[in-house]
Amino acid sequence: MGGRISYDSNGGATQGYLARPAAPGPEPALGIYAGQDTSVSPAVVAALDEQLTALGKRQEFHTYAGANHAFFNETRPVYDPAAADAAWATTLAFFRKELNA
Repeated sequence: MGGRISYDSNGGATQGYLARPAAPGPEPALGIYAGQDTSVSPAVVAALDEQLTALGKRQEFHTYAGANHAFFNETRPVYDPAAADAAWATTLAFFRKELNA
């Protein structure tokens, strides 16, 4: 997911490090963010959340406070297994809830 939006065939979406307002598209959206990310700071995430809410979009954002950018990528030195496992569990729970799987 790193840095991209992943869509499923039923219109659900997850966001990985999305830092700009999304064009009208599928919802709900799940945002997974790293609290120590300097390119997508918590302030940027909060602004995106505000913008999407103002547009009437449904989203669910999660920030992993101690994690750095690319914390989900096990080939990088910043890989954070605890945050990655939690983010993966959050992603699966989101899809189960939203897709009634």
